[in-house]
Amino acid sequence: MGQISGGHFNPAVTLSQFTIRRLDAISAISYMMVQIFGAFLGAIVFRGVVSNSLYEDYFVGSHLIKDNSEDRVTRFQAFLIDALLTAFICSVYAQANLDDECSRLTIPCTWAVITFISYPLMGQCANFAIALANSVVFHLFTGDGSHTIFVYLNGFAAVLGVLFTFLLWWYAKKTRVAY
Repeated sequence: MGQISGGHFNPAVTLSQFTIRRLDAISAISYMMVQIFGAFLGAIVFRGVVSNSLYEDYFVGSHLIKDNSEDRVTRFQAFLIDALLTAFICSVYAQANLDDECSRLTIPCTWAVITFISYPLMGQCANFAIALANSVVFHLFTGDGSHTIFVYLNGFAAVLGVLFTFLLWWYAKKTRVAY
């Protein structure tokens, strides 16, 4: 699967691959639809497997931010962290050569670093599809829509991360010197 799609399950990575011309529009749209569907399916299966109290503890305990809590980040900080981590993973994919064994190791290592940074701070790992699916499924099963109204921040952070990746890729391509 990695040789076909690069093994990415993140719509921001797919969008960045499209912007740097590694994917055509039809493939990019198809991938993003399947990635979002997969995130919803995973969130629903998770909800079906665990008890109500465990589900609410997991979601509320790991959600993006708290309003007035000392141990979590603010919405603006979470937005910036999400955008930077999205740009980081998208840039790694942009530089990756899937035929190179080192590149195939770089991508999972980057995801591990992103997870270790983002989960303690924000409760998620720079994937808009997962943030959207978890928020909507939580809202549907609990009736609590307080987290769903901030999902747009995850979407904007993903777009900002993709934009930064594209600009970095464009600058690197423009400044390459032919020998």
